[in-house]
Amino acid sequence: MTKTSTSILSALVVLGFAAVPVAAEEAKAPTLEQLEATANKYEMEVAVLKSHEALERLQAIYGYYIDKGLWDQAAALFAKDGTYEFGQRGVYVGPAHIKKALALFGPEHLEPGQLNNYMMLQPIIDVAPDNKTAKARWRSDVLLEKNGEGRWGGGVYENTYVNDHGTWKFQSLHYYVTQESDYDQGWGKKPFPMEGPSKEFPPDRPPTVVYKSLPGVYFPPYHYNNPVTDKPVHYGPDRAEKPEPKK
Repeated sequence: MTKTSTSILSALVVLGFAAVPVAAEEAKAPTLEQLEATANKYEMEVAVLKSHEALERLQAIYGYYIDKGLWDQAAALFAKDGTYEFGQRGVYVGPAHIKKALALFGPEHLEPGQLNNYMMLQPIIDVAPDNKTAKARWRSDVLLEKNGEGRWGGGVYENTYVNDHGTWKFQSLHYYVTQESDYDQGWGKKPFPMEGPSKEFPPDRPPTVVYKSLPGVYFPPYHYNNPVTDKPVHYGPDRAEKPEPKK
């Protein structure tokens, strides 16, 4: 038993026996086993609530590191076998490769005049009942500047996380690009296509799904059901493209 559950158990013992009416002969105090089970249940509920906060902090910290080009710090937030996938650039595995993938956006600490803001917004976090894994969806509004060229951007994260001996880490981070466009002309007049896999530092695996950003439309599936109907949400036809067969 942990210190937390022991404290909960002590409180339950006092409350359990105090709740037994003295005059009611048939009434029985809860057994120690029942109280232990209740204490463990409450302890897990508290742990899951704390994990929600820890995951919000993890994602926000990642965003701040990316904003300032702290690739080494950002890559350290991933599990040993964690994966990173941005748009159509492919999948990178492990912190060392993830750091190199992030460096494709520019040097460590960014260049003079470079802006790289990825805001982490609108979280939907679901922690597994055993508090060992979690999933979350986030929206990101993006402001970029490099070599005198400003860009707008936006997209959605569908991430998974792992609780590594009490420390939450990214198991997989997948950023689906909705749009990236010219700052002056906007997404209506000048959207940019996504970049493909790097030739300078190729990914460990190809993209998990092939799709196009604006003016194309792609719906990254929700990891969660509708909270009222408890049914999955389907968004019309699947607009993902089939990967071309290898020749």
